[in-house]
Amino acid sequence: MRRGVLFVVASAALFGVMPILIKLAYGEGVNTKTLLALRFSIAAVGMWLVWALQRRGASKWSFRPGVLLPLVGMGALGYVGQSFSYFTALGIISASATGLLLYTYPTLVTLLAWLFFRERLTPLKLGSLALASIGALMVLGIFSRLLGLESDGGTLGALDPTGVAWALAAAGIYSAYIIAGTRFTAGLSPIFASAIIITTAAVVYLVWGGLAGDLHFAVTPLGLLWAAAIALLSTLLAISTFFAGLSIVGPSTASIISTAEPSVTVGLAALVLHESISGEQVLGGILILAAVLTLQWRTPRQQRDA
Repeated sequence: MRRGVLFVVASAALFGVMPILIKLAYGEGVNTKTLLALRFSIAAVGMWLVWALQRRGASKWSFRPGVLLPLVGMGALGYVGQSFSYFTALGIISASATGLLLYTYPTLVTLLAWLFFRERLTPLKLGSLALASIGALMVLGIFSRLLGLESDGGTLGALDPTGVAWALAAAGIYSAYIIAGTRFTAGLSPIFASAIIITTAAVVYLVWGGLAGDLHFAVTPLGLLWAAAIALLSTLLAISTFFAGLSIVGPSTASIISTAEPSVTVGLAALVLHESISGEQVLGGILILAAVLTLQWRTPRQQRDA
């Protein structure tokens, strides 16, 4: 059990460091599409190697068009849309704000499950949605502005609306991606499904970036290092350690432990990028995480496992 917890903690830390690595890659002049093409191309090769080493190959049923096409669609639409929105947001606003705004997605998943699957919105779920909404507004510094207590720009207070829109779009697309995943990945090896989705994303970015003339692989050695770190550490290893821990501790515990991710982002952003965050925004982040924890902790076990 301890080993499983460590796996999930490691996964959360590796995902949490990704915004910092993206910012560092941008600082070396790597553009968004090139960085995403490198990320998914390198990670795809690694993911297929992990799948092969598992010696639990997918059955012939897994390679049927009815199984593969939804996974390809998830990669081409969901994962590409989410990753492009997320990486674009990081090019405009701070890593801390982007990480905290992205973490509104668990409450959006609850809302989408109500809309599409008619899951009941209990008072607890409604309260969690309210907490997350208030938390997101506090991260954006809305209440400080209303009270005339705006910061001088040293914190996250002066946020570009375009960057905020991209970050919230990433959360929304990721929520839809998760809802689709509950249906289309049922019964599949998570590593196999991830390999298909990541490979599809790599192909889309290579074709899209190539046609748009946005792929520039003549990057600095340091830029290539950050891109490789995003692919190997914050994608391949982060996904693999999450699934390794998930198989030991179960989905509900893994989901709760994973809420450490935005805290890692905020902490590293302060240490590495010298970003600062206001008291209101800290409280907003706490409210968002409290909403996530409440949703996971008090949901009936059968629903959590699903």
